[in-house]
Amino acid sequence: MKEVSALSIGLFFCRGHEDDQSVLDMDALAHEFAGEGSVQVHDHLCLTTAQRQLLGSVQSGELEGVVLATCSPGHYGNSLRRITVERLRAAGLNRNRIGFANLREQVVLPHRNDPEGALRKARVLIQTALERVRQSHVMEATEIAPRRSVLVIGATIGGILAAYRLVAKGYKVCLIDESEREEALSKLPVEDLPIASLDDASRMTFCFGHGLADSNGWAGDFTVEIRNVQSKRTLNVGAVIVAIGEDENPDLTRRIHELLLVELGMDGQLRPLNPTNLFTETREPGVFLVKHEESDDATRMRTAAMRADSATTALAALLDRPELYHDIAITEVNPDLCGACGTCVKTCAFHAASINTALDVATVDVRRCKACGNCVTACPAAARDLITYPHHYITRAIETLAGYQRCNGEPKVLCLLCDSCGYPAADDAGMKGCEYPASALPLNICCGGRVDTQYLLHAFKCGFDGVFVGRCHDEHCRNIVGNTDMDRRLELFRASLRARRIDPERVRIWGLSPNEGEQYAEQVNDFFGYLQDHRGGG
Repeated sequence: MKEVSALSIGLFFCRGHEDDQSVLDMDALAHEFAGEGSVQVHDHLCLTTAQRQLLGSVQSGELEGVVLATCSPGHYGNSLRRITVERLRAAGLNRNRIGFANLREQVVLPHRNDPEGALRKARVLIQTALERVRQSHVMEATEIAPRRSVLVIGATIGGILAAYRLVAKGYKVCLIDESEREEALSKLPVEDLPIASLDDASRMTFCFGHGLADSNGWAGDFTVEIRNVQSKRTLNVGAVIVAIGEDENPDLTRRIHELLLVELGMDGQLRPLNPTNLFTETREPGVFLVKHEESDDATRMRTAAMRADSATTALAALLDRPELYHDIAITEVNPDLCGACGTCVKTCAFHAASINTALDVATVDVRRCKACGNCVTACPAAARDLITYPHHYITRAIETLAGYQRCNGEPKVLCLLCDSCGYPAADDAGMKGCEYPASALPLNICCGGRVDTQYLLHAFKCGFDGVFVGRCHDEHCRNIVGNTDMDRRLELFRASLRARRIDPERVRIWGLSPNEGEQYAEQVNDFFGYLQDHRGGG
């Protein structure tokens, strides 16, 4: 592996909105980092000219990694800007060599009235992003030919219409519903739906009285198990469309969340990737939503048809590709350290960990592992590490963020924010104009389950006054038990602090959803107030 210091990394700044420049001068900031290698400043990184320069630098072999000093990485995963990341990967850049310094949502917007603090914060966020690219392992990828078959869950109007569209496009479709046929169809305006046509279609299969029991794999190649009271069947499909009546069956909604990793909103319903322009896609590639809503018949039919068309169009754009590439974002096992104790097997909610009894070592099922990091934190021998968030990177990131130069004796807080909820909530705070101190320094982690108590100790050792952990609400964790396992560990840690006469309230854990920016800012401000009032209290 090449020495991390020898990597050629490009640093690309985005000036963005004109009024942002009054808070943070991107040109001056870029000049400070001129010694890091290739540094460019663009008016807007999402525009064609900037994209061509960015891609050209990668395609020429000039760069082995890039850091985009611009908007939140969430915009490059949950919006149409994700095309930028896809193009960088297609140009030959490893996914773990693409880093982000979130200078808009978490610097410019929340600190408009503190440009000095914004500048100091921007510096350490850029340094942390560079460290991420340097320290993260090269991620392997696999290439598959996508299956032209689809599982549709739910005999709703949207489910029936989606199945009809897919069969017409040449896909093989299996539609399942937990109700028996007569009961399921009695709820539908059958005279307005192409059910008879689907009954006669050779590529269509109805499985009434069946529910989803298991799932593994990835977009283009899922293995799903469906069951009824008498038997079970295994299907291999390229994608899944969820078209259920969520209000009618909260238990099924919960099972979809756990088996397909579709995130839940605060209302307890399945959450799309972006409700504005990606409302039928989810954060889990290859899983699509056709949400069912109660309304008058005409409106319900129009809405269902629109969503079915959107979902099947997005699905076809995915499965019609000749091949799909998947990053193998898993945990690694060091066989020299692993004692085959089985802790990881008990910890993993996805049944991705097992023990190879012949070799006496833990193994990872790449089709089931979701790279949440819970097993890494639980491992008593430190034999596991995450490819995407390796231990050495997190340690270095804490040290880098601790380099923030505070002024006026303000507290300095490390904010550990989970991918699914904590980090998006901090973005939301900025978008809503909520203000909080610039010395609240964010560190994005994959899941609350990845928060190790040694990181908190390291933060205190590095000079942080407090640690704020923003994670998913109870029962809303994308990784099922990551937040609850973290809570258990950190409560034990707080008891340990108390025994050492260190104030346990220097650690604050708070449940958030992605749209609770006000809550994030309110809690961070309250935490700062507490730390300010209890200086010298241990």
